[in-house]
Amino acid sequence: MSTELLASLAGIKMMHVPYRGNDQAATAVMAGEVDVLIDTILLAAQTAKSNRVRPLAITGKTRSPLLPDVPTFAEAGLPEFDASIFFGILAPAGVPRDILSRLERELAEVIKTPEVRARLSDAGGIAMVGEPGEAFSKMLREELIKWKRIARDSNVTLN
Repeated sequence: MSTELLASLAGIKMMHVPYRGNDQAATAVMAGEVDVLIDTILLAAQTAKSNRVRPLAITGKTRSPLLPDVPTFAEAGLPEFDASIFFGILAPAGVPRDILSRLERELAEVIKTPEVRARLSDAGGIAMVGEPGEAFSKMLREELIKWKRIARDSNVTLN
């Protein structure tokens, strides 16, 4: 889907070549069988160490500590491109507001600890922002709209 977003924003055509997993796709790029792969930062950093591929851009809004010399897509000239991976914590719809507020406060404190920041940074995590529930809900809705549009415009179907 990230490659479809890239093709859409760049106004280019790309052919999807399916692989069973990231390892096979990375091997195909290193062998010159395919021209491009958008992968998770952890796997991309490992593949880049082979010196058989050249990382071109980071899909998020900020550079990664794992590949600090690699620009973001915005820095590389495509500011609209954002295919950030994010994680969120969700609760059932009926949870009282005071409990949600406490969870938000506690999680924000945990994210600030040096141990958690170091652990997430080692795993490729960058901007750890504890978004309040409403802001996170808004971001999720916007992401859903974006990816639905890309799937529709690219004729992506499930088999």
